[in-house]
Amino acid sequence: MIITPCWTIEVVGAELDWHTFALQTKDGCYLSGNTKLVGRDKAVALSSRELAQTLCDAVLPTMRRRHGEEVELQIKPGHLPQKGAGFDDDLIMARIAEGNFAPNKRPSGLGLSLGNTKQAPKHYLCTIGTKTCSVILKGNGKPKTGKPITFRLSEPGSTWQKGIVGEISTEGSFPVTLI
Repeated sequence: MIITPCWTIEVVGAELDWHTFALQTKDGCYLSGNTKLVGRDKAVALSSRELAQTLCDAVLPTMRRRHGEEVELQIKPGHLPQKGAGFDDDLIMARIAEGNFAPNKRPSGLGLSLGNTKQAPKHYLCTIGTKTCSVILKGNGKPKTGKPITFRLSEPGSTWQKGIVGEISTEGSFPVTLI
């Protein structure tokens, strides 16, 4: 059996209501891809520690508002729960880009309504200067090390920019030098 490693986020110190108490006494309380509190078996599965840290930084204020000021988020190594399961990277990058952490609201950059034949844009995690952000490539192209790209931030209203792709990490993130 092949075990695929991943990164998960454990939620510690949430105010104990009946739901979180049961999770914390069973196998721990974790964050799902939809930002709900769940057991370890339904925890978010991320391909890189960097993306997990970016998610923690972005969602912590929301988690504290929902579950009390004592909430802490801890990045933990894990493995994909089952054969064929995938990482939640695209969902999480879209949530971070849009600042959308509502469990019942799917990010607009992810998925399509029925009848729409246009392909949804793919979000890439990159570093521009010292800022880590989610970007969309023009024409839904694929980044290649050393090649120019036209991209925009995943945030609504951002403008197209040009840059050169740096070394692409094994997780798929990359630095961009603006041109």
